[in-house]
Amino acid sequence: GSTGVPKGVELSGAALRASAVASLRRIAAGPGERWLCCLPTFHIAGLGILVRSLVSGTEPVIAARADPDVIEASGCAHISLVPTQLRRLLAAGASPGPVKTVLLGGAAAGGDLLPAARAAGWPVVTTYGMSETCGGCVYDGVPLDGVSAAPGPDGRIRIGGPVLFSGYRRQPALTAAVLSGGVFQTADLGLLQPDGRLEIRGRADDVINTGGEKVVPGE
Repeated sequence: GSTGVPKGVELSGAALRASAVASLRRIAAGPGERWLCCLPTFHIAGLGILVRSLVSGTEPVIAARADPDVIEASGCAHISLVPTQLRRLLAAGASPGPVKTVLLGGAAAGGDLLPAARAAGWPVVTTYGMSETCGGCVYDGVPLDGVSAAPGPDGRIRIGGPVLFSGYRRQPALTAAVLSGGVFQTADLGLLQPDGRLEIRGRADDVINTGGEKVVPGE
């Protein structure tokens, strides 16, 4: 997990599968449509691509980075990116090519990134989630099927559903502090818009995500 001191997040096969199935359903992924993986597979975003590919019976295309030529040549319909990667693609004048879905997460898409990307034809779906929820579990402000996500009285977002982690490895006290009764209390603040969509207001840490890697300023 990227929040606070690094720790092992235990994810069951059932949780990973539930996340993959709900994700594929939400984006209406078609039979045989492949995923391009330009994120480290030892992080949840990259791992999620592998699981979605397994569930859908397709072979993922693994690439070292999200280059315009790689995206075009891959023939893949779906890709996961972090905002820094998408900014670089826009700066390079890249087109989405065969891509039908861009799952954008890992950090807030600040400034004019989303309007610019969509104006350039990139089919962006913003995602919110973390290692503890098998990655993105809220798409464009709407929780995936079977998932609940809403701010509590203190504004902190609480998430429930089959995508939750089992606990922090060898840290039962830390697990009990945030996971109880099938509900995970995040360190993120949010609010519900009038249309019911969840808006993320900020994070409690200073993690920056660039190119799929998470680092803490000053380290």
